[in-house]
Amino acid sequence: AAGVAGAHPDDTFVGFARVFSGSLRPGGGGTLYLHRAGADGDAAPAEVALEVDSLRVYVLMGRALVPTTHVEAGSICGLGGLGSAVLKSATLSSVGGCPAFEPLATRGAPIVQVALEPEQLGGLPQLQAGLALLARADPSVEVAQLSSGEHVISTCGEVHLERCLH
Repeated sequence: AAGVAGAHPDDTFVGFARVFSGSLRPGGGGTLYLHRAGADGDAAPAEVALEVDSLRVYVLMGRALVPTTHVEAGSICGLGGLGSAVLKSATLSSVGGCPAFEPLATRGAPIVQVALEPEQLGGLPQLQAGLALLARADPSVEVAQLSSGEHVISTCGEVHLERCLH
């Protein structure tokens, strides 16, 4: 989300969300609980308490993010301020101990695999950070570091690969 019109400068990662019941009003105080189901990369389910005031809510308008102060049930929105708490999928609720929704089943399995390297060796930390963000955000992407030290990205096709590299 960095560089997207309307996004807060701290929002490198903006989650895509749907409000199933009630409403979401950042800035009103209170706590939301982020629930993650245990997945392949996770050792166990996790629950993280987030201050509502730390979240930023956006209306998704094409390529732009429009900040908003209120989202009703049934709405789809963007959520900023999630930091590193989300790994591909999570459930937010106002009640602790709520079971997490199952992650969305993706129909596309990664079929294109490419090894990546930075143009200059000094760019390796940025490459690793970018790959970590991509792996966190896109459920159809697999990122691995081989025993040879190569960084490999697997995507669902050439167009998906181009978009991920961009």
